[in-house]
Amino acid sequence: MTDRSNSGYADATVTSGRFTGRKDLRVLKTDRLIRESFITLLGEKSYERVTVQDILDHAMINRKTFYNHYRDKDDLAVRMMDGLADQLIAGAERFRQDPTQEHFTMLCNALLGRRNEVLALWEVHTSVGGFRDRLFDLLVGFYKRLAMPTGQDPADTERQAVIYFNLATAQMHMVLQSGGEFTVPELMRDVQAVFRVLQSQTRLFEMTVPAAQTATGTEERPE
Repeated sequence: MTDRSNSGYADATVTSGRFTGRKDLRVLKTDRLIRESFITLLGEKSYERVTVQDILDHAMINRKTFYNHYRDKDDLAVRMMDGLADQLIAGAERFRQDPTQEHFTMLCNALLGRRNEVLALWEVHTSVGGFRDRLFDLLVGFYKRLAMPTGQDPADTERQAVIYFNLATAQMHMVLQSGGEFTVPELMRDVQAVFRVLQSQTRLFEMTVPAAQTATGTEERPE
């Protein structure tokens, strides 16, 4: 029997790295049905509103069958998120072995391969965190490794890593929703465009504040 916490499948016998036997195939099919039903339901209502009974009804299985696979709804969600995170971690390891690969593009393409599952789990939060928490650990850690050779203040690196995470996940989510392909130049164009808008707003602010101070007589005078 496999370790349920690692495999994502319950009550299946493994021989030489392969699932064997007619019973094991049924277990795998049932597990896939449970997961697919859960993904479909998350597209219809929030995680908080989805119940085990909803999953049973959609998958057309009984309660005992569900609990043969998962302890509860949180266990199902956590193991699905862990499975996605494991895939991304494996991709990050490949990047460390071959730095010529572009890390962020690789992550996005890995997520696109499981698009419906990722979108369904994107906003899910359980007692042990959510999918975005797992992305946070991965992306922030990646940025810190990139910034290490710069020798900058760790506090600056920490702040930049959080900014990188928010930019990266926003771009990931847009790509997943559109179903299109991701490219790093596209991300950089968006970041530069945002920066230009903020720069223009800053210049406008610097021009208007002194004018407003002069008009109201609040302009600072040298002593």
